[in-house]
Amino acid sequence: MREVPSALEVPGTSSGYGLLDSGPRAADNRGVSNAPFSPSRRRGFAGFLLLVSAVVLGPSGPLVASADVGQRLPKLTKLQDEVARGGMPLGYVPLRQLWSEWDQGDPNEIEEAIRAVAADTRVAPPLRAYAGLLEGYARRRRGDLAGAKARIHDLGFVSRWIVTGPFDNEGKAGLDRAFGPEEEIHEPLSMMRTYDGKERPVQNRLAPDTFPYGWVDLGSMVRPQENVCAFATTFVRDPRAKSGPRPFSIWFGSAGAAKVYFDGTEVLRDTKYRGLDADRFSTNLTMKDGWHRLTVKVCGDDDAPMFSLRLADPSGAPDSNIEIDPDPVHAKEAAASRFKKGEAPAAKTIVGGPAPAFEKLAAREDAAALEAYARWLVLTQSDDPAENLARNLARRAAEKAPTVPRCLLAGELAENRNQHALWIDKAEEIAKRGASLDDRIAALLARAGHTRSGAHFRDAIPYYDKVLALDPDNVAGNLARVELYSEAGLRETALASLTRTLDRRPRSIALLRATAGALREIERTTEADELTERYSQLRFDDSSVVSDRIELALARRDEKAAARWIERLVETNPDSPRALATAAKAYIGLGDRAKAVAMHRRALDLAPEDVTSMRALADVYALGGQTDEQIRLLKKVLEIRPQDKDVREYVAHTEPSRARADEAYARPSAEFLKLRDKPADGKHRRTLVDLQVSTVFPNGLSSRFHQIVFQPLTEAAAAEGREYGFSFAADTETVQLRGARIYRKGGQIDEAIESGEGSTDDPGMAMYTSGRAFYVHFPRLNPGDVVELLYRVEDIAPRNAFADYFGEVTYMQSTEPIARSEYVLITPKSRQFYFNKPNLPGLTQKVEEKGNERIYHYVAENVPAMESEPLQPPLAEALAHVHVSTYKNLDDMGRWYWGLVKDQFTADDEVRRRVAEITKGLTDDKAKVRAVYNYVVQKTRYVALEFGIHGFKPYRCAQIFARGFGDCKDKATLIVTMLKELGIPATFVVVRTGMRGDFETEPASLAPFDHAIAYVPSMDLYLDGTAEWTGSTELPSMDRGALAMQLNEGKPKLVHLPDPPASESVTSKHVDATIQGDGTALLSLKLGATGTSASSWRQHYQAKATQKQRLQEDLSSELPGIELSQISTNDLDDIEQKVEVQAKGKAPNFARKDGETWRVPTGSKEYVVSTWAPLSQRRRDIRIFAQTTRENETVIRLPQGTKVLSAPHPTEGQSPYGTYKVEVDNAGGVVRVKTTVAITRSRIPAAEYPAFRAFCERADRELGQSITYTVAK
Repeated sequence: MREVPSALEVPGTSSGYGLLDSGPRAADNRGVSNAPFSPSRRRGFAGFLLLVSAVVLGPSGPLVASADVGQRLPKLTKLQDEVARGGMPLGYVPLRQLWSEWDQGDPNEIEEAIRAVAADTRVAPPLRAYAGLLEGYARRRRGDLAGAKARIHDLGFVSRWIVTGPFDNEGKAGLDRAFGPEEEIHEPLSMMRTYDGKERPVQNRLAPDTFPYGWVDLGSMVRPQENVCAFATTFVRDPRAKSGPRPFSIWFGSAGAAKVYFDGTEVLRDTKYRGLDADRFSTNLTMKDGWHRLTVKVCGDDDAPMFSLRLADPSGAPDSNIEIDPDPVHAKEAAASRFKKGEAPAAKTIVGGPAPAFEKLAAREDAAALEAYARWLVLTQSDDPAENLARNLARRAAEKAPTVPRCLLAGELAENRNQHALWIDKAEEIAKRGASLDDRIAALLARAGHTRSGAHFRDAIPYYDKVLALDPDNVAGNLARVELYSEAGLRETALASLTRTLDRRPRSIALLRATAGALREIERTTEADELTERYSQLRFDDSSVVSDRIELALARRDEKAAARWIERLVETNPDSPRALATAAKAYIGLGDRAKAVAMHRRALDLAPEDVTSMRALADVYALGGQTDEQIRLLKKVLEIRPQDKDVREYVAHTEPSRARADEAYARPSAEFLKLRDKPADGKHRRTLVDLQVSTVFPNGLSSRFHQIVFQPLTEAAAAEGREYGFSFAADTETVQLRGARIYRKGGQIDEAIESGEGSTDDPGMAMYTSGRAFYVHFPRLNPGDVVELLYRVEDIAPRNAFADYFGEVTYMQSTEPIARSEYVLITPKSRQFYFNKPNLPGLTQKVEEKGNERIYHYVAENVPAMESEPLQPPLAEALAHVHVSTYKNLDDMGRWYWGLVKDQFTADDEVRRRVAEITKGLTDDKAKVRAVYNYVVQKTRYVALEFGIHGFKPYRCAQIFARGFGDCKDKATLIVTMLKELGIPATFVVVRTGMRGDFETEPASLAPFDHAIAYVPSMDLYLDGTAEWTGSTELPSMDRGALAMQLNEGKPKLVHLPDPPASESVTSKHVDATIQGDGTALLSLKLGATGTSASSWRQHYQAKATQKQRLQEDLSSELPGIELSQISTNDLDDIEQKVEVQAKGKAPNFARKDGETWRVPTGSKEYVVSTWAPLSQRRRDIRIFAQTTRENETVIRLPQGTKVLSAPHPTEGQSPYGTYKVEVDNAGGVVRVKTTVAITRSRIPAAEYPAFRAFCERADRELGQSITYTVAK
């Protein structure tokens, strides 16, 4: 739930003394960031009016405060006049800037100015209504809650609704999906109808009357709150319509994507996921006599859905004649009202409001219009983070007509710190050429704030000194310098500075709060309390202060004061479960359990399925000894959130002791100890029991119980078995060790001596994840001891990040024998699960139902070990396994995954600029694709930050680009997005690399995949952004032939990646050898590589300092003792070129003397067999990761007087597995021998191995020929 932040954000400051107070939002334990706009977009309505830094959004840059009222009032008057002169939509910007002045000086001046705008007949009616809303919040801030509610009500904001939800919005697919309430929108609304909700059935219900301040927070009423859609319905009429249809208008804004229906017809739609602002869109309609149905659908993402809706006359002014009533008794009459044929509103032509107006204005590409649009987007949280439109608009405005404020705005909205600094540089350059005082101060504050955010934050002090030299009473400069004093330990100096400034500006809210905080830090609590009291009278809506005052009153046992502050907290935040919980906790402190229960009941009336409120109320019942009520509520918690481990264990503790349902499957020790004396059969270790019991909850989260029993059979295995480890996700899972013991031969039972956890990060690969390794240490093991481990791994996340998806792969086989391999899956009977067909002889399966559960049970006994062989397929493919998923087919999974990642493929202007730069002058798509690929591969470092959902979801394209690093998903995202900016369609591809082998395609799940690349359909080209040294057409060997899923924007396609022919992966070696009389040869060498080997060659020979040494080492096996005198390569940085290496040198014993004859080998002996077919027989397939060709050409220049006794003979051969060829020329003492061997199959079935080995043997015989000669004496 969102509360109302009450902070005025000032640049160059941090939380410090509380300038950036969290206000009522503190009741939800959320503060306000010091960014131009907070990363959390869904906020209470008054909060969104204060979120933006005045530094960014002031009319001339940063807010420049002054103690001189004579300076302040003209500024306020100027802003008032700009509202009137700006009109629609430009007037919204100065109006919001006017509101941003609240904390800087006397708030009465701001309220008076806003009231004047609301009454100014020169101002357009919608702007006057918006000013009236601000006036209502001004009343709320100073404690006139009744006046605030009345003012907002009179403006026509609708506060009473019938609510339905939540419904699923995973992947942001919910807005376009028709849920039950939409399917029946033409029928009378029924309070008894049940719909399929996100996690459970839902019904229409009348929401409590807790939204008097103009916003409706659907997230405060539905659970879960994230990635959901919800509906709100009410009924409206205009009594004047009896004499004929009446025109009226709807003014609407939402946090999240939304639709508005009137009489069953969609009249407004906003597909953007923005923050909340009022009156963002409008539409004009007509209302006939009688009651009409008005329905709102809002869909949120990670933030909950909210909306604001106002009914007005056609001009946008309040219309007191319109009646609003959510009583379902009107449903039947409303259902009879319809737009007749020809009456349906043409939404595209009548949509108004500031959002479309600003969009139209900015289309002129005028710098001032672009700047105004950007400021409005930021001030009103109207920018969808997936688009970053404000950033692009601000940049364009600053580039077209640079001014200090425009450059600073572009900098504040820049993606990263470096870009921010560049814009500040430009602002400073403009200021040096001549600028107003406000602009010079703005530039100084921006530089100071940027410096403070760096490593040497104290370097900001001189900039703040310059600011205060120009304006001694500048709030931002004073508070920032005070914080620096405090950080340096100079607290008295900080306080003295604050006090002097406050004396000149006694009603500055920001200074009051900061000074109170400074006094409290040095324990001058009485004075601090006095200032806090003054502050709280000016900021009645600041919940953080209210909460502090409640705690203070409780500590002092002042019941009257505590009750007064509790009432203020609840009255100010009536829609906040967290505020109600704070009030309940305070009543417990006062000993009034009845009122505490009432507060929690009120929270549950607001959100009936809020487990936090249920748990808190259960605690209150426990305090009163009402254990039956406590347990009843806790059981209800478990119905909603079965993964709540603490509650489950507590409830179990209160009931008669019994084994957990999943742990009852554990095998008793008497059973597996019978097996300890069986013969070892040559094995080092064996597993006696491998049991996993997975319990899946309705939301897709799960709990896993494991029993592992193993027996080391040798000393080496015993030493290795002293530590047992497994991994888990630390951010979403918890581990509980249930037992770890050793059964000794003599009957003694010992326990594990230590357990713990450690990181699984791999800095060497730049991979950092939320994974952790849990380990168990045992005392010394002896061969024959039996080790048993019992442990649990349980999901503890409050929600499933993958919607309600569940999928896992459980291996039933290992590289050691298993006496009993068992997998049990306990599922809700209401959910469907899909399985593969495990390939394991003797595996038994049964399915049974118990109550609301369906249990799948797999058991295999005496499972043989998987014996390893060279070149066998990866174990992940070969081992027998059970694969389960809630997705039956690829289409369902692909649509969901596209919904998860689609918002990440949005470029900002910096990305577009770089795309244009790297493709400048290129005319064909192939060259452009190559340029983008080379940029991503060579300029974007591989760093994997796979925390939480980002193990599966890439980061945003703009963020990846700005960082300059990313993992496989991020690089694929960058490639796809950049290519789309060039008009070249590309898609994201998830891959199961060759390192993990092939896999069945049903059921569909994410579990098998471990990599991501990009695909360009027009060229049938796959691009792996992580292959740093690989050309765009040189698919890495781990990708070749791999199973993959093309995402295709939610239309997935399962493929196997290309397995290029051997002719595209060629390694070649040309040796020109002049043999001396002693057998030494002077050598000229030319080596080359294309395809799969080229990348490793580029990397291997990249460093010129080591080229010679490395090439000598590489050639030494064929040319022992070789010495190179020179070496050169082509441009190895050009990954699109073939790799070429040239060298000169000499090799001793190139020709070897045997009696009177000399012998020169011309090919590698037994190369093919040793590489591809080393075993005489095999049981596993051969998996070759790339088809390759190897060419060796040797030109031998024999000594003078040589007589060739024998030379290689030409030959060639071919088979289904490859080809070989020997070419020979012999003339004039020069013998040229060229050998070529190609492997043209990447997988050889075990049944065909004899034929394949025979081919390899033939190739070796023909390739391994020699020259023999004699030399005349």
